[in-house]
Amino acid sequence: MSISVRDKDPYEAWEIANAIRDVAANHIKNVMDIDAVNVVESANIPEQKVSPSATKNGVIGGILGVIAAVATVLIAYISNDTIKTQEDVERYLGLSTLGTIPISEDERKKKKERNRRSKKE
Repeated sequence: MSISVRDKDPYEAWEIANAIRDVAANHIKNVMDIDAVNVVESANIPEQKVSPSATKNGVIGGILGVIAAVATVLIAYISNDTIKTQEDVERYLGLSTLGTIPISEDERKKKKERNRRSKKE
């Protein structure tokens, strides 16, 4: 049987592990009706912190963040049902188009600039 204890204080973990070892040994003596239980080794005090691992948690958080970002972009792309081109009108509405009204990038920028100015005022 192997006993491991995690605690913020390594000395307290050491004491708890040794106490569990002693209690378990006495319980096994009583249940098995034997005179002695062999204890192979006592608890040791860890030299390094076992958890939490900042590196491991950071990597896991980064991976989950990338997955969440990709999922958000995919959902936004898939759920976007706006009609943008002449082909979309024909495909989704079953209508033929007679013509299109081109809007240049300069006109779009001017409209956005006008909207910003009107919101500030």
